[in-house]
Amino acid sequence: MPTLTLATTPTTNAGATALSFNQLSASQRQQLLTMSYARYQTLHARNPVMAYNESTWQSTAFTDLIPDAPLLIWQNNRIQAYCLVYEDGPSLAAWGWMGGSNAALLALQQEQISSLQSRYTTLQGEFDSTDSIADQTRQHWPFAPAPVAITYLAPC
Repeated sequence: MPTLTLATTPTTNAGATALSFNQLSASQRQQLLTMSYARYQTLHARNPVMAYNESTWQSTAFTDLIPDAPLLIWQNNRIQAYCLVYEDGPSLAAWGWMGGSNAALLALQQEQISSLQSRYTTLQGEFDSTDSIADQTRQHWPFAPAPVAITYLAPC
């Protein structure tokens, strides 16, 4: 998982209106739940994920979220972009699953970095090679190089 030093990451006001998990209505949480699970399934089409019921996916995706950190961009009654951000330790936050339009996602991530700088020193990225949006995120922000883990199934 590549890391980003928050104190040295420049921030600007992206002009985005981001909502935290604590600010979401029940219907917005439901939309996030549905959207994130659908994207997760799509990203794992070659190696399908097990079927999750809503309660299990909610527990998987929403446990350990930083509840007051910017989480999504809401506009025109729908999610334009989301980036789940978790606490992985006292000074460590992590980006997990993300989706939406590139412009909205980058604006959201700018808001997240600005918000996290006062509480955390490091941000890790959990980037899956099957996720082009996560790869664009990794390339956009000044993440330190990290070793690449390559996994495969050997013939029997």
